[in-house]
Amino acid sequence: MLPKIEVPTYDLELISNGKKIKFRPFLVKEEKILLMALESGDEKDILGAIKQILSNCVLTELDIDDLPLFDLQYIFLQLRSRSIGETIEVNLKHRNGVNSKGIECDGNQKIKIKIDEIKPTKKENFSPKIEFNSEMGIVMKYPTVETLSKVSTSENIGNSFDELFEVIVNSIDYIYLKDELYHRKEHKKEEFIEFLNNLNNDQFESIKNFFVNLPSISVNKKYRCSKCGIEENVVLSSLEDFFS
Repeated sequence: MLPKIEVPTYDLELISNGKKIKFRPFLVKEEKILLMALESGDEKDILGAIKQILSNCVLTELDIDDLPLFDLQYIFLQLRSRSIGETIEVNLKHRNGVNSKGIECDGNQKIKIKIDEIKPTKKENFSPKIEFNSEMGIVMKYPTVETLSKVSTSENIGNSFDELFEVIVNSIDYIYLKDELYHRKEHKKEEFIEFLNNLNNDQFESIKNFFVNLPSISVNKKYRCSKCGIEENVVLSSLEDFFS
């Protein structure tokens, strides 16, 4: 029997709840999974590959499907840092082919980003509790990877009302009215959809703001386009951004 090579392990604290997990770097077999998904260019293929890699490499008991998306992204970037290298080469281009001076330019610029620069961010006073009045409100859960994988574009929640409702309903923990609690798991989905349909605009906007203000991973970078010479400022905040 051939000898097995010992693999180091690392500790990491989750953004969502501070739980500490242990992971190992991914190996050639996991890198193959990632490369095949990246070649396909399909977002759901990439997400599926990342979930598979995390399942293989996270040594602490963890339900990958139940992770908030930002936790999954953070774990994967840290895992990649320990596996391939501490920098990522990113291909940047002007939004819609127009630079910040309003001039058309199809220039592409490659820059290197240190993974340590990609920090998890959580806005002050962010709370999953949304109050409609002094007696009634709703308590949300972070939308999970499984929830977001069911909509067409996980980084653009709410391309349609149906998708938005799907994400909201599956992210509800419970509704409260005085001392009464109405948990999502104890009631039919249709009841919660009807509840949402009967909210006023301000109440519904407060729920949408919960998703807008979710914790995220991001890095702010400045670069100068080698073609037009204009300096641009971009915010990278999704795995697709970091592997473009």
